[in-house]
Amino acid sequence: MSDDETELAREQAHVDRAYARLEVLREQARRWTRGVLDAGRGGTPQARLERDVLVEASLRRLAALALGSEPLVFGRLDARSGERLHVGRVAVPDADLEPLVVDWRAPAAAPFYRATAVDPLGLVRRRHLRGRGPRVVALDDEVFDGDGDADGDGAADQGRGLVLVGEGALMETLRRERSGRMRDIVATIQREQDEVIRAPLAGALVVQGGPGTGKTAVAVHRAAYLLYTYRDRLEHAGVLLIGPTQRFVRYLGEVLPALGEQAVRLGRLRDLVIVPGLPATLATEPVEVAALKGDGRMARVLVRALRAENLSGLAADDWPHLPVVALRRLLASPRRLEAAAHAVLRRDEWRPLLRPAAAGWTAADLPLLDELAALVAPRRPRRPRRGAGGDEDDEAGERDQVERALAAAGEVDEGLRVAIRDRLGRGRAAHGRDGSGRGGDERAARETFAHVLVDEAQDLSAMEWRMLVRRCPSGSMTIVGDLAQATAPGALASWDAVAALLGGPVTVRELSVNYRTPTEIAEVAARVLSAARLGQDPPTPVRATGVGPDLRRVPTAELAAAVTEAVRRSRPGAEDGQGLGLVAVLTPDALVAPARTWVTHAGLDADVLPVRESKGLEFDAVVVLEPAGIIDELGVRGLYLAVTRPTQRLTVLSTTPLPPALTTGPARANRA
Repeated sequence: MSDDETELAREQAHVDRAYARLEVLREQARRWTRGVLDAGRGGTPQARLERDVLVEASLRRLAALALGSEPLVFGRLDARSGERLHVGRVAVPDADLEPLVVDWRAPAAAPFYRATAVDPLGLVRRRHLRGRGPRVVALDDEVFDGDGDADGDGAADQGRGLVLVGEGALMETLRRERSGRMRDIVATIQREQDEVIRAPLAGALVVQGGPGTGKTAVAVHRAAYLLYTYRDRLEHAGVLLIGPTQRFVRYLGEVLPALGEQAVRLGRLRDLVIVPGLPATLATEPVEVAALKGDGRMARVLVRALRAENLSGLAADDWPHLPVVALRRLLASPRRLEAAAHAVLRRDEWRPLLRPAAAGWTAADLPLLDELAALVAPRRPRRPRRGAGGDEDDEAGERDQVERALAAAGEVDEGLRVAIRDRLGRGRAAHGRDGSGRGGDERAARETFAHVLVDEAQDLSAMEWRMLVRRCPSGSMTIVGDLAQATAPGALASWDAVAALLGGPVTVRELSVNYRTPTEIAEVAARVLSAARLGQDPPTPVRATGVGPDLRRVPTAELAAAVTEAVRRSRPGAEDGQGLGLVAVLTPDALVAPARTWVTHAGLDADVLPVRESKGLEFDAVVVLEPAGIIDELGVRGLYLAVTRPTQRLTVLSTTPLPPALTTGPARANRA
């Protein structure tokens, strides 16, 4: 057996031992749950509460030990002191409580992400274990000597300030095809990302990062890290993570369990608005109107509008409907709107806000409704408690907590599930458990959180930021975004403007390394970014594919055929011979329906999306249609968003001359 094979066998033996011990810990948690249920705990409210808390705790422990298909162990640290630690997704102690695996969030694991050749942090070796489930398939070593040097796959370029650790594992991750789920980068987090993830809890942290810098991965890992490090302060009060679309929220929800966390509420901003009668589908409106509704001055307009309402004599059942009624009256009445907007908005500004009372609600209306609900809440009469000896809402809430923990535990056998539900009762559906956030109960409308994380934060308006500030009294936030990708109406122009709304201490950190986009595509993206005239440098790409982008004009009559051919050509080419994992066609809104028809009729597998819905997503190959139409719709930033989605291959098809943003200007992408 070769030395490499011997090392692989040794690591496999350790991993096997860790998995065996993990199953012992899971079985202990199952037995504990059964024991609590069998004990019964009597029938008093206090006894039921104690039983529910114990069951919830054991289910949470089961959830924390659930890995799905992700490898348990992905790293090893060899210290100069002779100590050796294996790093993984959850902590696994042996029977004597000695660590078989150290949780990646623990302080002892920090050198796995932060050690460099210049500053090895006391390490002589850092090993990456590449695994498929419980099987170790390869090892990637970095060996540090005493002179600030290293062999292996680490790379450093002090001139640019670029330091990559574990490059072999990182590049192997980047080369793999997309699967439709966010890849868990916990094994390949780089130093600048790790410093953001482990930043202190207090205050607001703004993470500015261009496409491909791992902003979303950083946000998700930071949520897991904060809950691990500050669990006593955060778990009861809650952590909220906001994403831009439902698809994106699902995308995030598939990652957190593999990081050892379930106690994060996921949702969109619209899911926070709890008022009666909101439709599932929102209406559209002119961009200028949406931008004005997002303007912070609207808060003063709404205060005046509410003062004009006759609130005397309102019954308790009428108060939940007041925000809807007040906003409908305001936007349908020139007299009301003029009075409320006097000396706040100019006449040419408020006139376009007018609309019929029967008009549908739009996305920009939701923060206004939420603002009105917040204004009404302190004046709203409370309902009396029902029943003797306790509040039915509180008891239902306790059952809801157990239901959420049961759902998170995942691998609990069906017999135990039935026993838990039989003993505890199902309770009411937990608010937001399905990601919709529309539980409809009054507690949810007033819910606040100890920490709020916001992804794609560059698109939020002032009124939307007010929504979030109300839900985070502590001011502890993680704000992740890229100003160059701001395309929403009313989006604030700078992080300074955001800081002014937050009102507390704000720290801004920047991610500078592009792990997603190969150099060939990054050069095109850099030209587009330069055309946007934002004064912002592109992130530094760290890899090349040898395949340049295909940018071309095609006759209008040939566009459908060109699209389907581009999708076909994007399918082959992966190293395993089975084709690239995900292909997307990104278009202006008007072309989404025809492009879907072309792709479907050709029998091809590709996502067809409007550019605005691709935010935060990545694909192996992307076909961008009608770049001039994208610029007309979303500005140059919209085109920048589109061309930075692929990890391997980019095709741009246009029936008009290609915009200068794609073909001229400096190629400012820095080569790795």
